[in-house]
Amino acid sequence: DETFELEKSDNKDYIKEALVRSNPTANKYTIGQWAGMVYRFINVTKIGDTIYTPTSDNKLLIGKITSDTYIAIDEYTPKIGRLRKNVEWTEEIDRNILSPEFCKQLHCNSTFFSVDELYYLFG
Repeated sequence: DETFELEKSDNKDYIKEALVRSNPTANKYTIGQWAGMVYRFINVTKIGDTIYTPTSDNKLLIGKITSDTYIAIDEYTPKIGRLRKNVEWTEEIDRNILSPEFCKQLHCNSTFFSVDELYYLFG
C-alpha cells in the first residue's frame, strides 16, 4: 500500500488499517500482533538502543540503532513492509553461551521484546 505515512504511525489503528490493505486475507489476531510489532519498532525503539538478532548459523548479532525509522525504496514491497532503521553491528556472539531463558525467546517467530537485564543474556 503506497499510502502509509510515518507521520501517522503513532496511532495503532492507522497501522492496522495499513496492514489490512497490504494483507487483506490476514485474520484480525495476526493483524493485531503485526500492528503491535510495527508500533513498537517505529515508536519505542530509539537511536542508541541496543538490539539483538539471531542468525541462521547459531550466532547472535548485537548492534546499536543509528537512525530514525524510514521507508526504504523498493518498488516490489508495500510501504509498511519497507520500514527500516539503520544499525551499527558491534558484536557477534555464539548463542550457545546464552541462558536457556533468553534462547527460548529468540526461537519465537516475529518476536519483538525488551531485554532489561544482562541475566537474560548470559544467565
